[in-house]
Parts: sequence; C-alpha cells; structure tokens
Amino acid sequence: MEKLFSDSEVMLNERLTKITEQQEKEYLEEVAQEIIDNNWSNSPIEKIIKDLSNISWTLNSGYKIAKELEGYSSKARYNIKTDFIEFLDDFNSNKDDIVRENVKDWVQAFNPKPKFKTGQKLIVETPLFRGHNQGKKGDVVYVTGKNEKEANYYIHENKDHNGGYVLAYEKVENNCKIYNDENEN
Repeated sequence: MEKLFSDSEVMLNERLTKITEQQEKEYLEEVAQEIIDNNWSNSPIEKIIKDLSNISWTLNSGYKIAKELEGYSSKARYNIKTDFIEFLDDFNSNKDDIVRENVKDWVQAFNPKPKFKTGQKLIVETPLFRGHNQGKKGDVVYVTGKNEKEANYYIHENKDHNGGYVLAYEKVENNCKIYNDENEN
C-alpha cells in the first residue's frame, strides 16, 4: 500500500492545510496529460507542468487561468477553446478536494473532539477572519452546526441560522470563549 505521506511529511497532531509535494506533483502530471490528450496543447508535458505549477490559488475561473497560461510567462503553447476553459474551471477546486481528503484522513487518525456544542453562544477574543466585518473581537457568535468528518464548526451571528461560516475546530477554540454574563461588563 502506498503511503499518503512520505516520512518527511509525517502527520503531526496538526490539521493539514495544503496538499503534499507528492500529491501536487501527481495532480499536475494528471492535468497536464489531460491537456495533451484533449489537444489543448502539443507542448512537452514538462513545460505544461511548469506553467500549471505557477497558477495562483486565487484564480478561480477557467477563463482567468487560460489568460494566465496564454500570457508571456507561459512555457508552453495552448489551444484556448471553450472546453479547455471549462476544464480549467475545476483546476483549483480539484486541488481543494485533495486537501479535504487529507483533512478527513487527519480526522480519522487523530479523532479530534469539538469543545463547543451546537447552539453554544461564544464571544470572539481574537478576530476569526482578516479584513472581514464578521468575527471581530467582541462579536457574539453561535455554533450553528458541526462537520465532524472534517472537524469544522459552522459559526454565525444568528443562533437560528442553518449553516454559517465554516471554521476548523481549532480556529474557533483558539479564538473564542464561551459567552457568559460576565462578558456583558
């Protein structure tokens, strides 16, 4: 059986937040081969992989990724068509799927237990988000649900909200505390 993580990437009791180097290498090779197989490029696979490795995680549309690949810094040449753009629409979300699977493996290995219960009222001590109006210091939020398979809470300002912001157990537990009457003073 092939190991999910190499010995240099042994799982620590810490959430995995990115794909491993080996997973990224295999993913980029798979995507590059599909690009070649669909005649979206006839450049060498190594050049396509190099281009794909430079795609920003912040690019969330196939059109933007295609424009990036078409750019002057591109090592390979591409036949930009609608179906190629549609294929690229899933490029970063497929990487995210790999991370989610890693998190599920981590949860299975370490079985983290949530400290807060659904419905629990919390006060934010340290901001939960950067540059965001919600989740600021002093805000009151509620645990509106949990996803135990990925060790996430759903947090929202409205206690009756179905769902909410998805945050890792440790993010909420390290930045919030249980709200009690003393917090009002």
